[in-house]
Amino acid sequence: MKRFAACLVMVVGLVFAVSAKPSVNAKNIVLLQPDKVTSVRCPNVNSLAGYIKSIFAVFENFNFDDDASGNGMVAFAVRPGFKSKVWFDFSDGLVDYENELEQKLLKIKPCEVQGGVFLFAIPIAVNSELSGKNVPMPAEWKEYLENYGDGIEISEMIDAIWPPYVSDEEKSEILTLIEKFRKETDFSTKSLNKYSRIIDFASASDAVLVSISAKWWPEEISNSRYGDLFLLSFICGSLESQLKNGNDENATVDGINFELMKYQQLKKKDKKVNFEFFEDMQ
Repeated sequence: MKRFAACLVMVVGLVFAVSAKPSVNAKNIVLLQPDKVTSVRCPNVNSLAGYIKSIFAVFENFNFDDDASGNGMVAFAVRPGFKSKVWFDFSDGLVDYENELEQKLLKIKPCEVQGGVFLFAIPIAVNSELSGKNVPMPAEWKEYLENYGDGIEISEMIDAIWPPYVSDEEKSEILTLIEKFRKETDFSTKSLNKYSRIIDFASASDAVLVSISAKWWPEEISNSRYGDLFLLSFICGSLESQLKNGNDENATVDGINFELMKYQQLKKKDKKVNFEFFEDMQ
């Protein structure tokens, strides 16, 4: 945690030099996950710094009433695909501003995240001292912990409160690309690169699961010149099944069937191609 935070401070140091309105104090962030989690899920520190800079700008430019007074923390959750959610842990003097602040904060494009939810919080005070809290406790979090115990890891709690999901836009984009690849018969590296978005989505998303074991990925395929083609094919088959059925269970059979379909296309182009793995399935 200390190493990640130190790196972050170096990158966003210029942000802190920008003075907020005298009545607003919101200049620090609190990471809510261990360094081994944050450094993996949010590896692009520059992206995070830009996101935080935009958040600070909202607080600095927000139209709090002159007599507003209070403090608290705002908790942020970011998922792959630039999805974000916020929760407020405010004292009574700031509660009335939550809805408007939420609307403004959710309009900001979040930082790049991969593999799971990324969590942090920002302490804030308006015409007041900071609360001194180290961890936010929004009402929704508190209610969940009261019902399910306080031994749960914070990422698991957020997954329960705000589950991973694939947006309609993402779903349409990926399924369209998969359908295009289904009809693709140019298997050159240049052509396959056109579908890299599919692989990026599969590896970064926390709402789908794609994995292939050695049993279904023999060396005769993985080490061949067509290894990339069949890996992409398996990913497409598994992803397509999950996105259409609305689940996150690895669809091995669908992945292999997609591979077999592409193998048949390949054989029409190159009759010398012969993989025992696929021949035994026909």
